[in-house]
Amino acid sequence: MKEERDIQTTDCDIVDASPITKGDLAGLPEPVHRYLEIVGVIGRPRIQTVFLRQCGRFRTSPNGPWGNLRAEQRYTVQPPSFVWRATIATSSLLPIRVVDGFWDGHGTLQAKLWGVLSVARAAGPEVDSGELLRFLSEFVWFPTAWLSPYVTWSERDEASAEATISWAGTTASVTLVFDQDGRINHLEAMRYRLVGRTYSLDRWTTPVSGYAVVNDLLVPLKGKAIFRLTTGDFEYFDGEVTQLEYDQPATSRA
Repeated sequence: MKEERDIQTTDCDIVDASPITKGDLAGLPEPVHRYLEIVGVIGRPRIQTVFLRQCGRFRTSPNGPWGNLRAEQRYTVQPPSFVWRATIATSSLLPIRVVDGFWDGHGTLQAKLWGVLSVARAAGPEVDSGELLRFLSEFVWFPTAWLSPYVTWSERDEASAEATISWAGTTASVTLVFDQDGRINHLEAMRYRLVGRTYSLDRWTTPVSGYAVVNDLLVPLKGKAIFRLTTGDFEYFDGEVTQLEYDQPATSRA
């Protein structure tokens, strides 16, 4: 199990600081090209680091209780990395501290009561795939990352396209489905889910809503995460972004 840590970044991580042009969108599937123009990526530099805060609710099983969630998350775009730290409080359990992330080419998940007693730990190829897929799907909050060199595209139809990310021997793909206004309505993929001590590969979807202009980009602030199981939908996350910052030093935050 990899030990949790902060993502460290330096100026050397910034690969391309030049503003995005219309030429950078050439060759993309038409709905992706239209979406990136709508959300406002043209004329701004590629985002390299992201910090956000979330609140919402979370549960660990289809029939389990919902818990109140507060979380902080940091990303780097180059190299692909994120760390999500959450506290989940339910009426029946002590607060659970969760660390979910992808760094050094691997995914990890740790959950502890009061941050001390371990209640869940996961790592391995399935976790690598799932966490890299999560990283890719969350480009909705920093959409210049869709233009990263490790992302390739496949055309689907006039309202959807598939993005594939490959990094450190792991590959993950997600389908972007757009609404009538050209914005992302939801994303869908096949993702591994931990069931007991084994993994199940299930259909996974993340509807997004609540679009607002943040730092001159049009992004969704509300989202859900749902596994579409044969026994019915398992919605396990329902949250909202309350703070979103790009390319700001960590030391500048309270």
